[in-house]
Amino acid sequence: MYKHKSHKSANSTSINIIGEIQLEIKIQGHTTLILADVATNIITDLLLGNDWIAENNVIIDSPQRHIFLTDKYY
Repeated sequence: MYKHKSHKSANSTSINIIGEIQLEIKIQGHTTLILADVATNIITDLLLGNDWIAENNVIIDSPQRHIFLTDKYY
């Protein structure tokens, strides 16, 4: 059963969460499952949270608009 969640955007406005869905994310041959919140009022298709970024050893190259997953065992 869905529980109401409250999230705030970077500019402190409320994000309208309407549900959640399990998604399979594939990046550079790496597949992971996430439980994603579904929102109606954000301007991007997907936001990956800091918890997912840290758990998957992600490097973000903002100027080039790329993300890389590093091998977490090396």
